[in-house]
Amino acid sequence: MNTDNVIEGFFYNGGTQYKILRRTEYPQKVTAESLDQLDQWNCLRTEFQHETRGENIMGFDYGPSMGGVIESILFRMYTNGERIVSMSAFPHFKERAISIRSQPFDMALMRMERFNGFHSASYSTMFCRVIEQSMRIKTTQSTHMIRIIMMEMERIASHIFVITRLCEAASQNIAAFHLNALRERIIRLAAKAFGHRYFFGINSVGGTARKIHIDHLWEDVGQIVNEFNDILKLLSGSRIFIDRIQKTCIIERPWLSGPALRATGEKYDARMSDSYYDRIKFNVVSEMGSDSLARFLVRAREITESGKIIEQAVSQIETTKPVIETASEKSGNSLVRIETPSGNAIFYMEIEDGNIEYTYLRPPSLVNLEGFLLGMKGNVKTDFPFAYESFGIWVSELSVIA
Repeated sequence: MNTDNVIEGFFYNGGTQYKILRRTEYPQKVTAESLDQLDQWNCLRTEFQHETRGENIMGFDYGPSMGGVIESILFRMYTNGERIVSMSAFPHFKERAISIRSQPFDMALMRMERFNGFHSASYSTMFCRVIEQSMRIKTTQSTHMIRIIMMEMERIASHIFVITRLCEAASQNIAAFHLNALRERIIRLAAKAFGHRYFFGINSVGGTARKIHIDHLWEDVGQIVNEFNDILKLLSGSRIFIDRIQKTCIIERPWLSGPALRATGEKYDARMSDSYYDRIKFNVVSEMGSDSLARFLVRAREITESGKIIEQAVSQIETTKPVIETASEKSGNSLVRIETPSGNAIFYMEIEDGNIEYTYLRPPSLVNLEGFLLGMKGNVKTDFPFAYESFGIWVSELSVIA
């Protein structure tokens, strides 16, 4: 499956339409006609409707508030019996517009941190980096390593959270209790080392805003990773758990993002082409199967890889004191990719005279929600929690950044 020419996003700016191809550094002009055949065309426009009509086909609603789903979203399932024929989603219950244009950088950054609080390190890093690249701000190696540590700790916490949700859906309560405790430990480590459980207030345009405390951080993270792997062995031996997620919601599309894409056998990971990771060695985890089991296994194995990354990054930090670099340019534009825990996010920004003039953000949940909907075809309603939770979708990420 060739993913190099996948269209990751598109936007209108100044009356012109642009597309963003995977592995490219800048948006490219495009005509609307050339996009008509994309099967992710609707979701890139934040449309997730797949209505099916026909004899004996009925649609029934699930949501917007329902047990087992922590964010408000309405699903409409179309079925002619037991099997789902198609499914639509209506995420507008949590829709919001977050304005950062013409805002001071520090105020815009505070809003970006709260775009998805669970992945604040990823989105605040992405925001800082797109401004730094646009304004030619050179940041230190220690800044890069500190940001890597934050994002990889965040990845561990997020992956444990998704796996916990899968365990809860399958009534693996003892495993879920232990996993919840591990996640609490990793975010308490974040609070101890960085001053906030979700890394608020650490990132700043040009560097980091306060001193961090990473003494014994790797030893503590390594212990959590080892304990997680012990739980993983027990889960992998549970036929009840495996049977619920194996061959559930099979979906293979080149435009999927993150663990959902790597569960199809594809080894694309934005970190591999990220200059921050040039001095870091790690394996890109992939699995075959394209189902909930494969997505679970990708996340589980990535937790170990994140632990290795943190160990290397800690050893390469030269100073833990705040460092802020200044801009050499007042105008510019840039495109940045960040591998968030849910997948590859892309952020394009134009800056004029020190002001944010235009932004485009495509979060991974935008395409992964579409993948979930398409993958549910042929499944039954009781498969829903095992499928939905395996994607790590955040409805909050579908908000508009303007």
